[in-house]
Amino acid sequence: MRHTSTRDLALVPLLLPVIGIGLFPLVMLPLLGFLGFVVLGILTGFAAVMAELEEPQAHGHHVISHGSMPRSEQAGHNSEMAALMRSLHAVKIVSLGLVALGAGGYLVTH
Repeated sequence: MRHTSTRDLALVPLLLPVIGIGLFPLVMLPLLGFLGFVVLGILTGFAAVMAELEEPQAHGHHVISHGSMPRSEQAGHNSEMAALMRSLHAVKIVSLGLVALGAGGYLVTH
């Protein structure tokens, strides 16, 4: 029986996104078709917009229930929100790409 070394295990987290991104279209295309990519892109975009719209409401609820935050907590919250908005922007771009891929693929094949 072969034991995996710890040197090989360090590569697993690096290879998982590459494998996941590479296999996603190959698995989803036969299951959903190109219009499925359009629907998936629209749902992903709506989820990103919903998360973006809910965040200020959650911050307001926190301020009402716990009082105002000190400057250090406010700075931490602002940096977290900036990181969240950057990731949501990336999700919106991916959803637009899925819609474009699905619509383009459908138009080309039909």
